[in-house]
Amino acid sequence: MAEKLFINNIGRPLQVQLLVRKGDDLFTDAAPVNFELGTGAGRDKYGSADNSRLVTYGNEVDIYLNGMSVNDDNGRQVLFKVLQRGVELDDQLNTNNTIEFIDRGGIGFNASNSLILGPEHGVATGTRAGLPRADGS
Repeated sequence: MAEKLFINNIGRPLQVQLLVRKGDDLFTDAAPVNFELGTGAGRDKYGSADNSRLVTYGNEVDIYLNGMSVNDDNGRQVLFKVLQRGVELDDQLNTNNTIEFIDRGGIGFNASNSLILGPEHGVATGTRAGLPRADGS
């Protein structure tokens, strides 16, 4: 299994579907993972900001992302789909542990290895305790 932190810094609720790669076959998807991200104005049942979520996906073999589909409440939708291994999108989705959605005149994202969070994300710096998971646990 793999996991990533997803953060919504767009200011509108987002619905996200992760397209999980089936093994090493770039053109076949395993079971998708769906979750929502709030605007940060609300709190989840654990008291954390609702705009960040630690999402677990795949299994022992299916650990890579083929892409993601993102929708906002204004009817905007974008599909980020990996069409070739080793290209920038493939590297962004599969070599980083944090995806931050941002507004670039549309839905865009930054990818980084910055899973260490501060109080603005509802957890103490250097821990992952308290982060809500996509499955609600």
